[in-house]
Amino acid sequence: MTRPPASPDRPSTTPSAPQPSDRHTADHSDTKARALAIALDLFSRNGYDATSMRAISEELGVTKAALYYHFAGKEDLVRGILEDFMGQIDAVVAWAASSANPSPEDVLRRWAELMQVDGMRFMRFVQANQRIVRDLQPEDRGSFADRLVPLFDALTEGDQSLGAQVRARAALFALQGAGLFSATLDATDAEVFDEALAVAVGILRRR
Repeated sequence: MTRPPASPDRPSTTPSAPQPSDRHTADHSDTKARALAIALDLFSRNGYDATSMRAISEELGVTKAALYYHFAGKEDLVRGILEDFMGQIDAVVAWAASSANPSPEDVLRRWAELMQVDGMRFMRFVQANQRIVRDLQPEDRGSFADRLVPLFDALTEGDQSLGAQVRARAALFALQGAGLFSATLDATDAEVFDEALAVAVGILRRR
């Protein structure tokens, strides 16, 4: 059956096909994201020095030349890993400091989600590759602790007492530590973080 022409008063709702440039941009971004995820995994398991660009490209399923098209070398990959995770932290910090005014429990829950999804892999990567992470950490982005100050403020709800400040930090890092050292626990990641979140809330609300 012949489809009637679109009314001149009403534009056609048929979606336009993606343009070649759009597909190229999407493919480029996807390849970079997958390369960073694979590099993060290999660096965490095998160490930075023992992981080659060839190993990363083979795991990625592309030629080494194709990987070099996206990244100048292993140091560039590490910079990308750092920027990606720090960007995720900045997003949580911006949300906590926004007009949404989340509760301390919501802040801890959001932090737990970040730690469970990407934080565990990142922290294990940092633990296994401290030298290269220290050398390549962007100096203009501030220290890790400095970035978390708005989160601490959201957790203390304006209470500037030493006890409140210490509890805020202990609660946040209870979640981070639980993920980092959970490999020896007979539990799933979800179970670990559910328990860690309850512990973190208990720390925060202790008076």
